[in-house]
Amino acid sequence: MNIQEVINKYFKSVLVNEDENFIEFIVEPKGDVAIEDAFERLYTELVGRYNHAIILFRDNSNYVLRVSRRTQGTQSRRRRMIIAALFIATIASVAYAGYLTTQYFNLAVLSIGLGSLKLNIFVSTILFTLAVMAPIMVHELSHYYVARKSMVPVTPPMLIPAPIVSPLGTFGAIIGMKHLPKSLKDLVRVGLAGPLAGTILSYMIFTAMYMISPVVSYSAVSEAISKGLMQELHVLTLGAVLIMKVADVLGYGGSEASTVILNPPAIAALFIILIHFINLLPLGQLDGGHIFRGLTSMRTHKLAGFITLAIALVTAMVVPNLLWLGIFALLAFLITGLRAHPGAANLESKLPKKNKVIYSLIYAILLLITAPIIV
Repeated sequence: MNIQEVINKYFKSVLVNEDENFIEFIVEPKGDVAIEDAFERLYTELVGRYNHAIILFRDNSNYVLRVSRRTQGTQSRRRRMIIAALFIATIASVAYAGYLTTQYFNLAVLSIGLGSLKLNIFVSTILFTLAVMAPIMVHELSHYYVARKSMVPVTPPMLIPAPIVSPLGTFGAIIGMKHLPKSLKDLVRVGLAGPLAGTILSYMIFTAMYMISPVVSYSAVSEAISKGLMQELHVLTLGAVLIMKVADVLGYGGSEASTVILNPPAIAALFIILIHFINLLPLGQLDGGHIFRGLTSMRTHKLAGFITLAIALVTAMVVPNLLWLGIFALLAFLITGLRAHPGAANLESKLPKKNKVIYSLIYAILLLITAPIIV
């Protein structure tokens, strides 16, 4: 495959620079085709079909196209085996966390004479595992699907088991983009796809599990709390609070003399929602970072990262129940936020105003309904 021949399908090109890694061309689209449209067609072929990395930028009055000589690596058999092994290990780790959480729940209800509320270990463990794994997998596969539809080369989801260390048995999953999306529109769409699908599913699971969580008298709960067998939930999300309010109106919640004890799968779903909030923060290469970069600029994105980190750290120091927020925000910033986010492969890409309004609204709603609140 001759790189310049492929470029010449979509552009008039002049070779201006080359070394062992890159080739650079001054380009202009053929005919009346817009530069963005010509680049998208070239991206589909050079990146999507041949796995070459490309970037379009402006140098004075000229558009310059930089193409890597080397192709992006394909998925090796060894890596596929590692991904499969981590998937199995994560399921086992999450199931073990669900088993321990269910045992603890049963011990608590038995200790206060409510043996009728004892959960079936097998069923509860399965539901806990689904409450954790289903949103994570839907989240990552939504990223993967939208990325592939946009011809962005991505790696399959890699799950991270965390037995004992994490109350959920996992640190989530990662999916790697081998190349920048061709436009800011694609960057935002890929970034939004995961949190949108994962949050919706998590709230569906939380709602279902909340509805079957036991309603217990305040006196029994107070006894369990005094024995250190139960803890009050001081942190919820706005969406969870609204669901609980609606459930109360419909007669599914507690009363003046009783309250709902969240079962293990409901707690797992709530934790996953809080994890979605952290992932939506406009920091570095988090999903929120990709979304915010697509909606703004490189400079604004970087500034927002520092402001977000500062707010998270101050909040963690002022509100002890949100200490975890400051820790995770700091880790996310150190891991992904120290380098500039270039945005899209077309460095001159602009997000259409209509899309910016729609995507900004979706992003704001996701942040709002997943945000932690103190109760």
